[in-house]
Amino acid sequence: SWMSTISRMISEDFNEQKAMEAAMDREKKLEEALLELAAVVDDVQIKAVYELNARETHNHYLLVEAEYARLMGMVDESDMDTYVRE
Repeated sequence: SWMSTISRMISEDFNEQKAMEAAMDREKKLEEALLELAAVVDDVQIKAVYELNARETHNHYLLVEAEYARLMGMVDESDMDTYVRE
């Protein structure tokens, strides 16, 4: 469950950096899952909902990524390419 996953993640060495990394990972996986669902749905309106959710999830990922870059002291877009978007 979600709570047990959180409990396993949180430990004495859990910090803001690790939280941001976990959030980015979850956002990427959710976006991929939503796009996969959209690809197999025949109903145009339902497909549009999944695609909208995927776009919003991607936008949220970008917000978390920007905050992560700020937290890590990355000052240039190329730093994000090197350290975040591997």
